[in-house]
Amino acid sequence: MFKLLKYLSIFLIFACLLFACYAWTPTELKRPPLKVEFASFVGEYPGIIAQEKGFFKGQGVDVELIYK
Repeated sequence: MFKLLKYLSIFLIFACLLFACYAWTPTELKRPPLKVEFASFVGEYPGIIAQEKGFFKGQGVDVELIYK
């Protein structure tokens, strides 16, 4: 009985280690763009300039500016 329990526990530990070492391939999710709505205010111009110069794309963020 103890021999069977010993072999079963060794098998379960080996199976857990085998699945823990398996390299899962991550899937890339398609995210919708971040929509930022603003009015024509002087304090919001840095966001417009960052959009035009591509700073958001450089950081991996897709931003859609909505002018009101």
